[in-house]
Amino acid sequence: GAWTAEDTGGGLIWQAVNEAGDGYFADGTASGVQPPAGEFSTNIGTLNSTTAANGWMVFDCDYYNTPISDGYENTEGWITSPSLDFGNVGSVSIAWDQYFRYCCYPYAPIYLQVSSDGGASWTTFDAHGIFIESANTASANPLPTVVDISCAAAYQSNVLIRFSYLQAPETGDLYSHYYWGIDDVTIYENIASNDLEAVLLTNGDIDNTFEYRVTPMEQVVSQADGGVLAGLRYKNNGVSDQSATVLIEVLDSNGAVLSSTYESLGVVSAPANSVICPDPSFESVYVSTGWVPEGPGTYTLRASISSDSGEDSTPENNVISKTMVFTDYEMGHDDEEALDTELTPQDSDIQGLYNPCGYGSFFHMQNSGSLAYGVAVRFGPNSGAGNLEFETRLYTVDGAVGLTDSPFETTYWQYDDAWTPSDVETSEYVYLPFEDPIDLTTENFYFLGVINEFESEAQLTVMGNADSDTDGSTGDYGQTGAGDFVWFTSQSATPAIRLVFSPEPFISAGCTDLTACNYDPDAEEDDGS
Repeated sequence: GAWTAEDTGGGLIWQAVNEAGDGYFADGTASGVQPPAGEFSTNIGTLNSTTAANGWMVFDCDYYNTPISDGYENTEGWITSPSLDFGNVGSVSIAWDQYFRYCCYPYAPIYLQVSSDGGASWTTFDAHGIFIESANTASANPLPTVVDISCAAAYQSNVLIRFSYLQAPETGDLYSHYYWGIDDVTIYENIASNDLEAVLLTNGDIDNTFEYRVTPMEQVVSQADGGVLAGLRYKNNGVSDQSATVLIEVLDSNGAVLSSTYESLGVVSAPANSVICPDPSFESVYVSTGWVPEGPGTYTLRASISSDSGEDSTPENNVISKTMVFTDYEMGHDDEEALDTELTPQDSDIQGLYNPCGYGSFFHMQNSGSLAYGVAVRFGPNSGAGNLEFETRLYTVDGAVGLTDSPFETTYWQYDDAWTPSDVETSEYVYLPFEDPIDLTTENFYFLGVINEFESEAQLTVMGNADSDTDGSTGDYGQTGAGDFVWFTSQSATPAIRLVFSPEPFISAGCTDLTACNYDPDAEEDDGS
């Protein structure tokens, strides 16, 4: 049977896109555009799904609300399947290709809903997949997504499935613009019995604070406090419950194991057997390793998940690792070995100028007594080339008023084009000291950023790691739908901005002689040893 489309725009939001890229509304009339076609998403292009050439669906709320000068509405809509019979099926998963962008809060307004009673009630599953929720950020194109709906659909004979664009319950409203493209929907039965997956490994408790790829020795978790804290997110992709164990290891730069800790995960339920529906997309465990680095260096944190239930269907996703760097003076979330995106401002409505912009990250101190002396920033290759004034700011976050209105210490700068690299490979950290050192406490949360509050003829850009903000530590200074400039937190990309615990420009010193037994691969300057 046919799928049906409904929306709050009277049938003028959902569009079916044909082979030529032209859009058609649910009643069959042509929209006259090639979606996505709104004033903010123009030139985004087609969904790059496997079968995009024979058509796809799009919820084009941006086009519906164009032009914004005439006003705009918060929008909702869904496309619903015909009745499906899973009476003899014990596992039901849905896979599809999609791409999307939304505004104006980080929580994704896209969902997969399931009804087993003819539409009288619905169970709602998140549909954003592995996308790190972030306002105004486009997903991958395509973003292949899989959702296991077994807890709501298995052994049910009258199942309806719908892809729903809804105002996110975390905010209640304010989702009006951009698009959601959908294609290549597949509904299938999972036949894997035992299939555990290590989803994410963290260096710290990201449910309550943050993790850091780079940690100064003065902020290392002491052995008395448990040493390095490893966090693992894991899930059961199979159809059988499994009793699981995780091994957490710390390895040095040569691969030698320095620390090993086992932790029982108990019984990990299969999605169809979950007592909660929708079942959580993952479970979490935090393990204190008791390990503390003796000094600066690069180490690997590794987690291996296993089960006593027999051979795993996909053993390659049972092991996950990440790099930890301990330094004398730097603290940061970015991975300088994997910088792959340049964070840039939007064009201003004033021709030839760029909008205000800013980039930054949250920090929290493990130990008291540290002083912040400045900021280290890796500017992007498109930064500068004109008059550009900006600030470095360290906010003390006040939850009662929000980040934008929290108090801060600031230092003003005139951008120097000597800071602009020719490309990513030649970019280096630029040290920008504060006017005075700033005391850091364990009670406060801080936000460190670079910001340009005014339109400018030159861009302020910063290098970063795309799709990496798994701890919600980032912020981007941008424009709301009402035209105000505020800090948007929990972005998807991590900027290369670090807090510096040194009064002088810092450089890693050590033995740079490749033939020496104490050669230090992280050293930038020979210390004479």
